[in-house]
Amino acid sequence: MPDGTKYTFGAAPRQQVWNWNEDLPLETMLSADYIGSQWVTHRKVVKWLLREVVDPQGNRMEYKYKGERGWVAGSCVTGDPQWGDPNTRWYHSATRPQEILWSQKTGTGAISAKMRIAFDYANNRADYQVDSWENLECTQAKYTQYRLTTIRVEVWDGADWHILRKYILNNSYYGTAPDQHMKLDSINQYGKGGATLLNTHSFTYSAFNGEFNSLRLTQANNGWGGVVTYGYRNQETRTCKEQSNGSWSNCENKMRYPVETLIVNDGQSDQHTIKYTYDLRSLERQARDGMEYLGFRIVTVQRFTGNSWLFADEVSSERHWFYQIPNDDQTIVNHTLNTLSAAIATPDPKLGKTRQVWLYQKPEVATASGTCDGRSTDTSGRCLMSETTNTWVAKTPGSSGWSNAVDATYASYPRWVYQEKSVTTQDKTSTTAISRELRYYYEMSRQNGGQFGNLTKVEEYADGGTTRLRATTTEYFPQNTTSLYIVNLPARVQVYGTGGDCHSETRTVYSTVGNQYNTQPTNRLAVKVQTALAACSSVADIESNATTYATEWRETRFTYDSYGNRTSEVMSAGGGSAARTINTTYDSTYKLFPIQISHSPGSMVETMAYYGVNNPTGAHPKPLSDAWAYWGAASEFCAVNGICSRAAYNGFGQLIYRWDAIESATDWNNLTATNATLLRGYQYYGVSGYTTNVITDWVAPRCYGNFTRKVYNGMGQLIQVQSPQQDWAYTYDGCTVTTVNKEVDVSYQYDAFGNQKRAGVPVATTATAKNRAANWTAGYSATTYDALGRPFRVVSPNGGET
Repeated sequence: MPDGTKYTFGAAPRQQVWNWNEDLPLETMLSADYIGSQWVTHRKVVKWLLREVVDPQGNRMEYKYKGERGWVAGSCVTGDPQWGDPNTRWYHSATRPQEILWSQKTGTGAISAKMRIAFDYANNRADYQVDSWENLECTQAKYTQYRLTTIRVEVWDGADWHILRKYILNNSYYGTAPDQHMKLDSINQYGKGGATLLNTHSFTYSAFNGEFNSLRLTQANNGWGGVVTYGYRNQETRTCKEQSNGSWSNCENKMRYPVETLIVNDGQSDQHTIKYTYDLRSLERQARDGMEYLGFRIVTVQRFTGNSWLFADEVSSERHWFYQIPNDDQTIVNHTLNTLSAAIATPDPKLGKTRQVWLYQKPEVATASGTCDGRSTDTSGRCLMSETTNTWVAKTPGSSGWSNAVDATYASYPRWVYQEKSVTTQDKTSTTAISRELRYYYEMSRQNGGQFGNLTKVEEYADGGTTRLRATTTEYFPQNTTSLYIVNLPARVQVYGTGGDCHSETRTVYSTVGNQYNTQPTNRLAVKVQTALAACSSVADIESNATTYATEWRETRFTYDSYGNRTSEVMSAGGGSAARTINTTYDSTYKLFPIQISHSPGSMVETMAYYGVNNPTGAHPKPLSDAWAYWGAASEFCAVNGICSRAAYNGFGQLIYRWDAIESATDWNNLTATNATLLRGYQYYGVSGYTTNVITDWVAPRCYGNFTRKVYNGMGQLIQVQSPQQDWAYTYDGCTVTTVNKEVDVSYQYDAFGNQKRAGVPVATTATAKNRAANWTAGYSATTYDALGRPFRVVSPNGGET
């Protein structure tokens, strides 16, 4: 990878060695090949199989797999199988992941894993055979009878694996054998130990035209009250070539049903609808096409309020034009058969990139005046709010460098596609417009003479590209050898103003602090950052003049441990001021968690502790098995004065208690829910009758209020804040009072873009807190936005309008 991380694929080389009763090795595959006059089982490299990821510091991830075997008759001869021959030959039928292991730097041998993701399977998949085949037919069918049932996220504590999260996948089948398909119906998410259910995501499907291969997702439910419903359109009939007779005719592709509608429901009766319209047809030439499918060239995206497709409820309309065929000009609706074939054979190498986007909005929801205010309109009277044009370039390498030449090979297999320019124009009329143009450069001169695809310069223009506002340049000094590939680290960044003068410069030195910015890095660790205080410099070694360097540059230096953790930061203030140093120490087991931070000048030390990682201060700390402990969650933070905060969590890693301003020597056994500074509670949609999701923070002393309930809808938006009135009272934590249930609500509502369109005034209430509806009759502030997210009208609760 560009940052020096190495990915290793494949495994053992091909060998003509095989033992009939051996288990299939994890790293190889078997293939029954006909060589000479007999079938022979070979080992072959699994070229796609990702085995290991190692970063430049040596931290590693290892991927383990399990192979599955099938068999064919050993005497199989192409075209003349000999039925019933017991001399079988094994082959590789499927591969499934077993574990993903992580460890910090451990050398080159087997890693000592500290964390893992484990995959569990059931040997009961019913849809593995989707067509007629027999082992004796010599087909080497690729299939699996295993069904993924569980995913476990675990941590190693030195003695055993502990479950942090567990996901159970629930399946069912559509259709009848052998033409059935397995569906993912739901995913259950469990917390610590894998015993307590947190949430269930569920999915529903529909089949089109009764075909088992046309199963489509129709609804996704996040379990918190949010639901997304998908609608599909039928793929239209078009001219294509039937495989059965090889002739051109009208046929229908029944495998492709593009999404037509998307309805978002937040669980509170607020819905928004998105409709997709596909104008210029995709290209394909067979009823059941393969790689010939090039997508749609033009897609219109309309947003509506509510579950409606009515023009009256539309809030915006976007038209997207994508690269698809060479020399496309939007006007080509139908192609001749010859043109169609040529387009499929040599599609535009920029296929799928966005060429232009037009954003329209009806005048009554776009402007304060209710008119287009001189903007151009479409045929339905919508105002053109903005237009964005993107320019993309495709190049291929050759003997003389990167070439723009287009030929069949280049067009089908581009080597490098990059964006060259983006121009956005807003509020364009016959006399005025707001324009912003970005130009992108990938200069070899700023990549040490090579081309590694790094963005080296961005120019920003206004006024139709005539006035340059700013230019930002970035230089790189790639390290590209057979053993080291680090090519994307920015070494010098300069910012230029309208007149071409340099206003800002930052230099970054990697690997060795004595280097200059123009030294090729040997790792990706920044050890020195130099920031200009006065002016940019063309001098490579700015430290050669000590006087100028001390007054005109600010320097920050960093050191790291062998795992890549930053252990020190030294900041020079410049101008003769004393430097400031921050030193950080990490845990000794996982090499991930900062456990001590010291500051100088002075001897100020902060300490942190984490459940399952290191011990906090005080007697009787909670072990990882305790109900309050969740691995990796902060259990304690002690400030420089020795005063600490401690925390407890539920089985999902969510904060439930916090104790503030306690001495470091405080015994953990003395901490209770009653003496906690903060209690945090969670109520979820669908549990105990709740139709919302509520997080409550309750601060001591609790019997006289001091709480905030934040209420969220199913899409995670804050819709209400509940808090006590001044004389609220409730018997709690040993405090006996007369209950006074007077509270105050502030409610919120959102538009189809996620903008807050209503903010209610504080409303007094004594109603039950659970599922308390918003009271808009008391008054609210209303904000109206255009499709670009700009507020153009604000109405205050008293009716005043801005």
